[in-house]
Amino acid sequence: MAAHTNRVSLAMERTGQWVFSQDIPTDILIQVGEAKFPLHKFMLVAKSNYIRRLILESKEPDLAKLDLSNIPGGAEIFEKAAKFCYGVNFEITVHNVAALRCAAEYLDMTDGYCDGNLAGRTDDFLVQVALSSLSGAVVVLKSCEDLLPMAEHINIVQRCVEVASAKACNEANFPSRSPPNWWTDELSIIHITFFEKIIKSMTARGAKPLTIASAIITYTERSLPDLVRNHAGTTISTISINSTARTQQQQLVQSIINLLPVETNRSSFPINFLCCLLRTAIFLGNDDLCKKQLEKRITAMLEHVTVDDLLVLSYTFDGERLFDLESVRRIISGFVEKEKSVSVFNGGDFREVSSTAMLRVAKTVDAYLGEIATCNELSISKFNGVANLVPKNARKFDDDLYRAIDIFLKIQEEYVKDEQKNLKRELLRSQEEVKRIQSVPLVIGQFMEMIDQNNGIVGSTTGSNYYVRILSTINRELLKPSASVALHRHSNALVDVLPPEADSSISLLRSFCVALHRHSIALVDMLPLEVDLSILLLSRLLCEDIEYYKYELLSRSEKPDVTYADIGGCDIQKQEIREAVELPLTHHELYKQIGIDPPRGVLLYGPPGTGKTMLAKAVANHTTAAFIRVVGSEFVQKYLGEGPRMVRDVFRLAKENAPAIIFIDEVDAIATARFDAQTGADREVQRILMELLNQMDGFDQTVNVKVIMATNRADTLDPALLRPGRLDRKIEFPLPDRRQKRLVFQVCTAKMNLSDEVDLEDYVSRPDKISAAEITAICQEAGMHAVRKNRYVILPKDFEKGYRTNVKKPDTDFDFYK
Repeated sequence: MAAHTNRVSLAMERTGQWVFSQDIPTDILIQVGEAKFPLHKFMLVAKSNYIRRLILESKEPDLAKLDLSNIPGGAEIFEKAAKFCYGVNFEITVHNVAALRCAAEYLDMTDGYCDGNLAGRTDDFLVQVALSSLSGAVVVLKSCEDLLPMAEHINIVQRCVEVASAKACNEANFPSRSPPNWWTDELSIIHITFFEKIIKSMTARGAKPLTIASAIITYTERSLPDLVRNHAGTTISTISINSTARTQQQQLVQSIINLLPVETNRSSFPINFLCCLLRTAIFLGNDDLCKKQLEKRITAMLEHVTVDDLLVLSYTFDGERLFDLESVRRIISGFVEKEKSVSVFNGGDFREVSSTAMLRVAKTVDAYLGEIATCNELSISKFNGVANLVPKNARKFDDDLYRAIDIFLKIQEEYVKDEQKNLKRELLRSQEEVKRIQSVPLVIGQFMEMIDQNNGIVGSTTGSNYYVRILSTINRELLKPSASVALHRHSNALVDVLPPEADSSISLLRSFCVALHRHSIALVDMLPLEVDLSILLLSRLLCEDIEYYKYELLSRSEKPDVTYADIGGCDIQKQEIREAVELPLTHHELYKQIGIDPPRGVLLYGPPGTGKTMLAKAVANHTTAAFIRVVGSEFVQKYLGEGPRMVRDVFRLAKENAPAIIFIDEVDAIATARFDAQTGADREVQRILMELLNQMDGFDQTVNVKVIMATNRADTLDPALLRPGRLDRKIEFPLPDRRQKRLVFQVCTAKMNLSDEVDLEDYVSRPDKISAAEITAICQEAGMHAVRKNRYVILPKDFEKGYRTNVKKPDTDFDFYK
């Protein structure tokens, strides 16, 4: 902002220095870009018809500001035009005459409006000074690059092109300076568009091909100094070009190639220049048509090629590695085909007699092969491909070819020896690495599937499946399904294939107890499930380094034997869970006919012992669905990532065994509201919740999998789990009322041998808040008391004893259950 203010202040201060009088206040402010000029209307209108029209056509009664930011040349040129209006002298030069002429045209400051106006003055300067010499015409043309299209519209560009081409032709024929080709340097500073116009104008004036070639060569070397070099063998550092600059250089090379004149006889361009230009086109990625034009020109004059010229095409700009041999092959092949055609046309036999040009090219190609033979990147096929292009009869002596072959074989021998040493070192390193890996305690697994040559799927003894890397030393033919393998304890990489006789034991590991080393977690023993617990305890006491874990494959549970009749009361809850779980599994077409989707999941919440788990089992009993019961705390494991993996396994198992019911009891252990976790354990629990949410979103209604969750503390659950679309139905299980108590007592005592004196209604009517589980416990305790007294009949005092034992009156209830 400060810089902008300074520029405006400087422009206004500079204007005040040449405005003719400070006594007459300025009445218009001209803005050009960021510069502002306080001026007088009557002085501007006297010279500029454009400003006069703007003032007259303005809707404002007193126009005080004009924006002329589009004036050619910007603020600097407008300042000079304004000075001209005020009659202040300033200098017209070859550098600003084009801009002044364009500004005069823009402001309509022509002689038709006012005699001796700015347009006439600049035209006189162009004729008398600027266009009187080649240098002046080139400078004016250079300044026109920023004045397009105005400069072309008023014919400045064409006038400069005509003068420059005429002067250049005269200098080429009758040099007036030393060196004779000084004029080519003058032309090399202008834009390629103007250069093309000058070359075409020179051609139309009958300029010699060598004159045109001299101008194009100089312009190319000046425009692409780091890409085109006069002498082969010159090396430069690796060139890095951004995409914009590369595109501009591609277009420049394309324009230069299009300027090359069509020649029927001897070429006017040195073959070294054409080779450098072709290498530049290859490096910049020009199209094939562009490169083929250059290859055709080089082919036509290949007899003049040198080894250095061919090397220019073969190596990168840093001269360190092979770049492109295909161009060289096409050029040599094209020359050989041309020689064949000439020989046939002249009535000779190409296979017996070769021309002088062919002999010269053959000698150059053999020498070229000797030079590139020292490159390690050169393969035998590429070497052969170039050597076989030359006909046998074209070589009078094979010494150069034998020398090239000898160099190539020696270099390849050294290269092979070096590679052999490197491979030996790599082999030893790999063998040591394999030994090191195999020396670490290993985990036994079962091979399941080969993904590719380097990866496969393995089931470990922990019940998990892993996507593992296979060592390169493993015989892939031995990796068959159910094969026993050894896995690295850390990375689970497959490091060995065990003998076939181990397969039977491995396949039973999931139903056996296994002994693992405490520190390495390596399998050191396998014990049957019926092993005496005293032996296990003795083993723990005798060898503290051995711990025993039982790994069971997650599978569908046996169908529960609980029915709706076994649950006293809960009529509303039974109806709601049947609508949400049972009917979608047994009569899914009902929901389709209505046009709705059944609930995805159900949440059972309420105080402990109100029948949530029993009702979930009863639903599973009344359907053909597999019942998978998991307690929330089982997902919380010691190792990072095991909990989310178990969640995935539960849902995968349910999908594989659909229809299925997943019952997650005590879900509040893993689904509490998220917070900023401070410990790794808290973060792991939150990751388990995230995976649970992900899995619930991942199955659709077409998969007959229903999720039931139960909790005693619904208020602590994360809101993301409770939202519709995951747990669509929430069923509350409150403590039973009198009617519910009566039904529960009836269910619990239906098979009990009660005395006629037992009055269950007395216990139903008591005001104590008891759950269905506590009622069951009262009945059980009453029966146990009768057994203790050696009675076969349960008396009222037995019930009273059971009631007092199970129904205690704490001083305060939990806040949640008040």
